Amino acid sequence: ALPFCVLSAITAGATGLENGYVSLFGNEIGLSNVGWWFTIAAVALLISRLFGGKLTDRYERIMIPSGFLLMAAAFFALSTFTHTSSITVLTIVFALSATFKSLGLGIVQPALQASCMRCVDQERRGAASGTYYLGTDIGQAFAPILGGIVIERTNTHTMFGVYTIPLILAIGIYLATAKKAQKQ
Repeated sequence: ALPFCVLSAITAGATGLENGYVSLFGNEIGLSNVGWWFTIAAVALLISRLFGGKLTDRYERIMIPSGFLLMAAAFFALSTFTHTSSITVLTIVFALSATFKSLGLGIVQPALQASCMRCVDQERRGAASGTYYLGTDIGQAFAPILGGIVIERTNTHTMFGVYTIPLILAIGIYLATAKKAQKQ
């Protein structure tokens, strides 16, 4: 269950950064009152949870990496915002980032938890669940702290760009874990 703990931490870290810094980032790039980000994100999350589960049940080894890619694309898009972009472009990219991040999260989060439960014997599922959720707590706690350190030294653009790295690495971790589980 430890690889799923790490993947859970990465996934939750993205949410922690989103919750902690999107409003600050919106003000920084000239978009005031970005509460609509969270409305768009909630709708996208609902949509992905409605349809993502059935797709993931059939195509897990494609859907989970795709979900991480969507999240990475959202963070990469946020990292490319500039003050010279028009307000229309900023608004569109900001809305698309909210959509991509939440679509990816809605696919990845429940699929990782289900995969974690399948990787252990039934009598170990409680321990596996606790391990998985420990990763969620670690990601929610430490990603915003580390993000704040990056922002202090650079800016929010860079912080979002830097977080694409763990999201891309998560794909490799997942594929290695899935391949190892398949051999057993």
